[in-house]
Amino acid sequence: GTVTVTDGAGNSATLTSPPVKIDKTPPAISVAQSPPHNEFGWNNTDVTVSFVATDSLSGVASVTGPVTATTEGASQVVSGSAVDAAGNSAHASITLNIDKTAPELLGRCAPPARSPFLAGRDGLSGVASVSPTASASVEKHESRGQQTFRILDRAGNTLDGAFGVRSEGHETRFRLLSLSYNAGPSLPVEENKLNCEFALDKAGALKELELKLELKDQKAQVQAKFKEKENRTVIKMRNGGLQQRAIVSGVVFINLVTNQGALGFAFTDAGGTILPPAFVTPITDGDE
Repeated sequence: GTVTVTDGAGNSATLTSPPVKIDKTPPAISVAQSPPHNEFGWNNTDVTVSFVATDSLSGVASVTGPVTATTEGASQVVSGSAVDAAGNSAHASITLNIDKTAPELLGRCAPPARSPFLAGRDGLSGVASVSPTASASVEKHESRGQQTFRILDRAGNTLDGAFGVRSEGHETRFRLLSLSYNAGPSLPVEENKLNCEFALDKAGALKELELKLELKDQKAQVQAKFKEKENRTVIKMRNGGLQQRAIVSGVVFINLVTNQGALGFAFTDAGGTILPPAFVTPITDGDE
């Protein structure tokens, strides 16, 4: 404002002060990600986080620039800030979930069904669905053909597995033919086969089950025999020169397992829980 000062002799002077600007309000800041997350709150690619700030009084002096998140992980927090010309500041953050890795599969027989039973494995976003696509010719009591399954995780990553299947009566044999991760090229796999023979009681419950898995390149053979009368499964494993044996209560299934294109095996109960049998070595002929 302007101030005029007059002394006793009548002299006067006028002083004009510079304008006073006061801004006590922090700027407004918003945050957004690109691309947006899916319905499960996950992304399967890099994510760019952008910050936008406004200030209607003193104006924005600075704001955090775009940040690109490339690391896989859940609950990753990306933070930014804005400062106005008066020195007031504001902060904002966003939480990201990123999973770029395709899921894996576990495949086993599921008597009396003639198709392999598949479950997915995903250590980050989790499995969303397992969807079969079957193509088989049927002749009387025998079924032959190829069946393809898709494992989808909650981030949108996929694994497609193609199986050759042959079933007749109470015996089913299948082998994994190829894998495709995230719609990539079809990958050949190690020669493998899983044979399943079973018997049912009069009520249709599982009475006996004999499983045999072979992985040729690894020189691995795994056998499991379940008898309802004894309510136990005897497992024998030969892997190269190593021979092992285990006895587990209840029915145990041998599962063919994938791991980034490589094959292995795991044991599960009827509910799909992975079991760690206590193996004892060596085995002897005639052990049951």
